Amino acid sequence: MRSFLLVALGLVGNAAAQEPLVVPIEQITRPQGAMGNELIGTGLITGLNGTGAKDKVSRQAAQNLIRNLGLNIGDTDLTTGSFALVMVNVTLPPFSKEGQLLDVKVSAMSDATSLFGGYLQYATLQAIDGEVYAEARGPVTVSGFSASAQGTSVVRNHVTVGNVPDGAKVVRAARSYYLSQEGHVELQLINPDLRTATNIAEAINQALAGSGATARPIDRTMVRIEVPSEQQSEAGAMRLLTLIRPLPVEVHDPTVVIIDAAAGVVLAGQGVMISPCVVALSDLTISVVSQDEVSQPLPGPNLGTTETVNRTRIDVQSTNSELKPVAGGATVDELLGNLKALELSPRQLIQVFEHLKSGGYLQADLRVR
Repeated sequence: MRSFLLVALGLVGNAAAQEPLVVPIEQITRPQGAMGNELIGTGLITGLNGTGAKDKVSRQAAQNLIRNLGLNIGDTDLTTGSFALVMVNVTLPPFSKEGQLLDVKVSAMSDATSLFGGYLQYATLQAIDGEVYAEARGPVTVSGFSASAQGTSVVRNHVTVGNVPDGAKVVRAARSYYLSQEGHVELQLINPDLRTATNIAEAINQALAGSGATARPIDRTMVRIEVPSEQQSEAGAMRLLTLIRPLPVEVHDPTVVIIDAAAGVVLAGQGVMISPCVVALSDLTISVVSQDEVSQPLPGPNLGTTETVNRTRIDVQSTNSELKPVAGGATVDELLGNLKALELSPRQLIQVFEHLKSGGYLQADLRVR
């Protein structure tokens, strides 16, 4: 059975003696208008050594590419397995300039078995507004391999997804800005939290005292800095950000418990607490066992022959654990100690957290994946 890894963030020594986590503003926020954009497109990878696609859509894409180059070919003129239709994805960073090179991610959309050794032909990449912002092409690298012989195959990593380093060139710059249309500098929290947003605003107001600029939390996701009209420019916004981004701020730990049953991970924040309760566990196991036995006849003539007989039995085991109290007001350190004392299996661990949450004893947000 898969064992679970219990992870506690910020857990050093005694929980009561822990110091609050303090980090610079630049590590927990980003300017609202200075965020990247996702670009997407379709492309054709050629030069595959028999690992390409055989589907109709990929053949149609190859025909269209060749016909655009002035050659008129039919469907039967193409060698299947040498090309593949792919999705092409690029992240356009903020303040990108025309001619800047970007890394490209390609992923097969067809029945291709590997993109190893292929070359991405010209592909245009557009944003959600439908405008083309980059063009991509170049050799594809795959972080894996696949091999087969006489019906046996070996695959390492994912060979139908690849990269084209510096394969995209920006042809249109997307608008990025530090100053909003209203003349404010707005900071978006990477991990939204109202208490952290309030701490950020207080630290900024202390640093900018007397400058005429004031900061206030809009909600748990954003802090707005209102600047005087004479300072409302991109240059002024950059000077302001240069000043406030290194400021240290106390970060509020989220009260969240995340259970990933597939990966076998339990992630709990330092602020997780539980109310006084008692946990009782019961486990019922039913086993159906089928095995063959040899039946020998009694000595003597005409008393039967040796036969193989199938015997089936059902085993039922029921075990109950004693009632075990869980200390109330437990921090993460104490919570992990209690869970260890319960000697829970992975399935029981999920059940305990779910029942603690449904009963109102778990004072945290529970997310089961």
